[in-house]
Amino acid sequence: MTALAIERYIAIWHPLLLKSAPAWKRVMKVICSIWIIAICETAPEILTVELIKTPSITVCYTVPSPLARIINGILALVTFIIPLGIMLFVYTMIAFKVSISEKSNSEKKIFNHKDNRRKVNKLVVAVTLSFLICWLPFFTFRLLFFFFDMRGLMQLEKIWGIGYRIILVNSWLCIVLNPILFSLMSTKFRQALKILWITKIKKKENPQISV
Repeated sequence: MTALAIERYIAIWHPLLLKSAPAWKRVMKVICSIWIIAICETAPEILTVELIKTPSITVCYTVPSPLARIINGILALVTFIIPLGIMLFVYTMIAFKVSISEKSNSEKKIFNHKDNRRKVNKLVVAVTLSFLICWLPFFTFRLLFFFFDMRGLMQLEKIWGIGYRIILVNSWLCIVLNPILFSLMSTKFRQALKILWITKIKKKENPQISV
């Protein structure tokens, strides 16, 4: 979502940069970069868990050790606070650019599809809000667990378990909400999805047709 916000920023502030290279190459670079960053961010979480052995069972459990506190603090900063800050900055700059263009007749030609651009901007803002709503409870919970004594709450096993599962599922909803938001708010996305499904149906009817 941060990459999407940056792409919208470049498209409005520096549109020529997007035309300097083929779209598929740019998309592949962005996807590869996102995967590399994601792996580097999540790998340190291995150091926050330990194997706890009992006479009847061995479980992998998150332990709030000093190292785990440092790692989770850094992860919260890198994976939540910094991306959120980037999104807020980018959308503020986009709104500023649109506001200036509406006041200047000479710049209106740049935004001859202003309504479409506003729809895209609304879509990206909606995606950002979904990111905030879905991930804020998760990181708040993790930071409270690692930096405060919550042993009293953990003794309430049912409440603790239910609360953690709700927060965990809520964070996963961000992945589900993205395609829903795109399909509801983006006309181009709906058209592309429709073409994709029609092509697949035709391919099943006639195997010689390629997607």
